[in-house]
Amino acid sequence: MTGHDPVAAAALRLFGGVGYDGTTERMIAETAGVDVAEVRARGGRTGLYEAVIADFYAAQNALLDEMEDKCAPDADGVRDFLSRVLDFYLANPEEMELWQHRRLADAADLADIDARYRDPFLRRVEELLARHLSERGVTNLSDYAMLSNVVTWSLYGFLNGGIKGSGGATLRPDDPEAVRLFRAQMHRLQDLVISAGWPSDASGDDRR
Repeated sequence: MTGHDPVAAAALRLFGGVGYDGTTERMIAETAGVDVAEVRARGGRTGLYEAVIADFYAAQNALLDEMEDKCAPDADGVRDFLSRVLDFYLANPEEMELWQHRRLADAADLADIDARYRDPFLRRVEELLARHLSERGVTNLSDYAMLSNVVTWSLYGFLNGGIKGSGGATLRPDDPEAVRLFRAQMHRLQDLVISAGWPSDASGDDRR
């Protein structure tokens, strides 16, 4: 997301690696190979933190803009939607690590970040899916919400711990084979849920 901006790239790497609270302006400067004065001119640690989040938020919304135009309001469209979202986050592990730190109360003094960036994006995702699924007569999104949660939890787990390979060795998330295996299983999970059919409002039981 940070392109060829070495200061923003260094800040993102540190925020994802040790968190906002564990990062200093000097650490950012040393990682980027610039003077501390340049980091401070960019708003310091706080300014760069919000800048990388804003950049990621813009990329997320650009993805939704594209999907609004290309994803059909049918099962294949929902499958395509979920696959694109999965691939997007797999391609941006440092941003996911940053948000994982936030989930653990990192940068607690910047609580408004969620309200200004994360929450509007999640609302937009929900509205987009509701629009697609309502055209198929689906008004209860509870099953999708749980699928979304499972995929999100799986992403965080994979990006932070990798997966176990067939021989018992841990495959790290920077291993192309690990990414291939993880993506294949997430797509299989999505297909299983979608092929089972979406519930109606009247089917709110737990199917025991």
